[in-house]
Amino acid sequence: MNENNQKFGHSENRLAGFKKNSYGLLCVIAIIGLILRMYYFPSNIPITLDGLSYFFYANDVSVLGKLPTGYTFPNNGWPIFVSFFFSLFDSASFLDYMTAQRILGAVISVLTVIPIYLLCARFVEKRYALIGTSIFIFEPRIIQNSVLGETQPFFILLTAVTLLLFLSNNMKSVYASFGTAALLAVVRYEGLLLIIPISVIYLIRFRKEKTLGLKFAICITIFLMIIVPVSYLRMQTTGQNGLTDQITGGVVATDYLIQNESSGNAVLFIGNGLLNLLKFLGWVLIPTFVFFAPLGFVLFLYKRDIKTAFIVFAILAMLVPSLYAYSRDIQDTRYLYGIFPIFCVFSVYTIKKFSGRFRKEKLVLTLMILGLVLSSVLFLEYKKIDYEHELEAYQIAKRIDQITNVTNSFYPESKYVRVAELSNLTFPTLINGKIFGPTLILTDGYDSLEKFIESNRYLKLQHLVTDGSKERPSFLNDVYYNEDEYPYLIKEFDSADAGFDYHVKVYRIDYEKFSDTVH
Repeated sequence: MNENNQKFGHSENRLAGFKKNSYGLLCVIAIIGLILRMYYFPSNIPITLDGLSYFFYANDVSVLGKLPTGYTFPNNGWPIFVSFFFSLFDSASFLDYMTAQRILGAVISVLTVIPIYLLCARFVEKRYALIGTSIFIFEPRIIQNSVLGETQPFFILLTAVTLLLFLSNNMKSVYASFGTAALLAVVRYEGLLLIIPISVIYLIRFRKEKTLGLKFAICITIFLMIIVPVSYLRMQTTGQNGLTDQITGGVVATDYLIQNESSGNAVLFIGNGLLNLLKFLGWVLIPTFVFFAPLGFVLFLYKRDIKTAFIVFAILAMLVPSLYAYSRDIQDTRYLYGIFPIFCVFSVYTIKKFSGRFRKEKLVLTLMILGLVLSSVLFLEYKKIDYEHELEAYQIAKRIDQITNVTNSFYPESKYVRVAELSNLTFPTLINGKIFGPTLILTDGYDSLEKFIESNRYLKLQHLVTDGSKERPSFLNDVYYNEDEYPYLIKEFDSADAGFDYHVKVYRIDYEKFSDTVH
């Protein structure tokens, strides 16, 4: 009897020791993940594109202390969250606030290791859950995205927390999952779809409960207590609730696209979406998930329990917005980042099956983590942004902003034109949806410079920006290399003269000479 108690005591001590070590290892993994994010952090480079819109919104919330008008995008959960941290800042430079926004995204991405670790631990032993956590935190696309200042890190965190809470045996945690699901929908409206698998699986999981109806009503009430006030405030400031109107708008847009771009063939429209979805799913698996997630998905399906059903149902619901986006030929992997926590769950099944066959399993798992770090660094180095070029593009954009009010687009470098004027402002200051920078006219669809100038003359096209990039239309590159052949173009700026390596030329259009030359 004493011998059995001793064995039981030893096993308890080993279990407690492993738990302690696993939490320590989790901290080490998180620290390494944070270091990687800071190493690839784009210092002194402004946030652009979607992240810039969130920055403006967060800034205005912190200035006004309420939701601002002048904005139409539905996903305001992230900038509202960011605005709290902006209110703690005291700086006159917009770049300091943007840096804070980027750092916040990186920190949230690192903190996501906690729910992902606990989520994986609901399906496999904790040593394998650590590998699942490592897969996420060292995933190179997640690292790149975490420092953009956009919504995805917060969305992924809330997704992982919602899945974790719903799979709990504690009823209070299950109730809380409906609250985090509501927050998920506030951050990105497509998160609203997750309420479907949560509700269906809840009714199946607790179908034998005598008070099922009452408890489910409590769950839905918790969900609505968050969604309804947010929707009301959105209606007051934008005229849209940002949830149901986005879905109905998507239905209308889909019908239009089917009728006009798919010759009225819904099968062709959806088929195109499925092909793109499969293509991007395959792409995002590389380099981290490709060896683990596909086989893990197959192994996962063999369990056939309520937890498996929920995870599968959840991933299907979360793929619907991706399918819609890819049916419209939107080429962006970000639509799939929200399912990465589920990819981690699939991956640990593969890892458990094969690593357990080695006698020195701990060594194998350690080498696996090192391999994940190495593959991530190699991918990041291959895809590394030229920060010097980006900084120069920003500095040149400030010059262009001073020269012209209307010019041609020269994406991706022209993304800095909208933010260039902010350096002249003292923050915090109210933006209220103002559009900064010159108007940028797309060059798509034009095959000659004369047609481009003539067609956009009524838009008061003033200047042309050329940089000789292969991404530019041939008629702009011809100006870049043969400027003497265009007497109606007066060069007003040459970045080479200002000492920049990124060579950009800006020409003013002399319409009198243009008319004489062309006509």
